[in-house]
Amino acid sequence: MNIELIKNSFPKYLEKDIERIYRIFNLKSKFEPNGEFTVNINQEEITIPKRIYVNENQLLKTWLLTKRQKLLVYCFFSRHHSGYVKERCLKKILDSKELFVEPFIFQLLGEYVIEIIELIYNNRESMDKLAMSDFIQENPDFLSLTYQRIISYWDCYYRSSYPKYRRNVKQKGKSIIDYPGLKMLKYLKTTVIK
Repeated sequence: MNIELIKNSFPKYLEKDIERIYRIFNLKSKFEPNGEFTVNINQEEITIPKRIYVNENQLLKTWLLTKRQKLLVYCFFSRHHSGYVKERCLKKILDSKELFVEPFIFQLLGEYVIEIIELIYNNRESMDKLAMSDFIQENPDFLSLTYQRIISYWDCYYRSSYPKYRRNVKQKGKSIIDYPGLKMLKYLKTTVIK
């Protein structure tokens, strides 16, 4: 994997850390990263891959890194094609106070793996509300796109588990308002979004 791809995923002030990671980690893969999304952090445009196909055993080398470098690695590996690796790395970044972490967390709300969305929702109180607020204010189109993806995945995969309310019919069990992606957006609107 090209070092520029990794550098483009984070703000420029982190380049030295990324160069050190690149020297330590073997980020080669048979497959190129799949897809990307672009957001702004402190008025700097960054482009993050949606999926990477790097050997997960590289994570064993994190003991060689500083705290911030580990955070960068966990952010990057939260793009991993394996949901298990993605979830393990997400757990390492959820309570970070670093603004560069936010797009890596927020983008996962618009994916289809409900266990990962639930993990984010269940850890909402430990997340940095100021960093999330700053990120959302700087990326309103990304917020809108994420909302559309949440609705789309709910419709495709979870409509039967979280049905819509029917007018004048008492709801039994869970409904669309219990879907964790929508609950997280509601939480953000009531506590974070100004």
